[in-house]
Amino acid sequence: DSSRKVKKLKRIEKLQGNLDIAVLTLEGVIASSSEEGGRYRYVTESLSELAQIKPDVLLLRINSPGGTTGASEEIYRSVMALKRNCGTKVVVLMEDVCASGGLYVAMAGDRILAKAGTLTGSIGVILQGIEYKEVLDLLKVKTRTIKSGKFKDILSPTRSMLPEEESLLTEMIMDVYEQFVQVVAAGRKMSVEEVKAFADGRVMTGAQALRLGLVDALGGYDDAVEVCRKLAAIPEDEEHEMESWVGPEKNLLAKFGLASQVSVLNDFAISAKLSGMPLWLMPRF
Repeated sequence: DSSRKVKKLKRIEKLQGNLDIAVLTLEGVIASSSEEGGRYRYVTESLSELAQIKPDVLLLRINSPGGTTGASEEIYRSVMALKRNCGTKVVVLMEDVCASGGLYVAMAGDRILAKAGTLTGSIGVILQGIEYKEVLDLLKVKTRTIKSGKFKDILSPTRSMLPEEESLLTEMIMDVYEQFVQVVAAGRKMSVEEVKAFADGRVMTGAQALRLGLVDALGGYDDAVEVCRKLAAIPEDEEHEMESWVGPEKNLLAKFGLASQVSVLNDFAISAKLSGMPLWLMPRF
C-alpha cells in the first residue's frame, strides 16, 4: 500500500550510499509468486531496494530446502547483479537447511559460512509423476486425450511413458543439472569434474561441506558479521551502520504466534502445487 511505499522510499533515501552491512533472510521453499507479502516477492523486492542503496556488504542468511529452478536462478542472478553493479560484497550464512535451490543461491557469495550441523548439498534436479493406469484398467475406466502434438500429454498419469518420452525428459533434466553444476563450479572456483564427484543429490552436513570446499568456514551469525566487517574494512573499535531485511511484515497470525505453523503448511501447499514440475531436489526429513 501507499504507506509501505513511503517507508521504503524514506529508507532508501536515508541509507543510500551510507549502509555498511545489509542483512537479508531467505527462508522456506523457493517458488515464484506475486502474492502480496509472500516471502519470494519480499526477497526479490528487497534485492531491488538494496540495488538502490548500494550497501558495502550483504549478509544473506539462507534457511531453505530448495524449490523451483526458475525462482532459485532469479534470486541468484539478482544477488550477482548487486555484486556486479554496486560493488557489494556478499557473505552467505547457511542456517538449519541450505540445500538444493538454497545452495544454488548461496553460490553467489564471496564468503560462505555454515554451522557444523547445517543440512546442505542435494545438488541435483528431479522430475516426478504418478502413473495410475493399472488402477483405471482395474476399474474399467477409459480416458480420451486430444492433443496437438505427440509429447503434449507427456507424464500423463493415465498411460505408461514411452521410451522416447523418457529420453526427452532425461535430456531436459540433465541440461538443468549441468547448469546447476556450472554455477557451483564457478562459485567455488572448482572444476566441473570436482563438483560432479559429490553432485549426485546427496545431502551433507556443514562440516562435510567444509571438507569438500562448498563453504569457507564454520560459524554462526556473529562470525558472519565479523566476516562482513572485514570485507567492509571496518576497524574492530569502530561503529558500523547495519540494517536488516528480515521478512514480510507480521500479520495477525504472527502476532498470535502461529506464523511458523502456517509457514510449514504453506511450504507443503507449494510443494503439492509444484508436483510433477521440474524441481531442485528438496530433502525431506
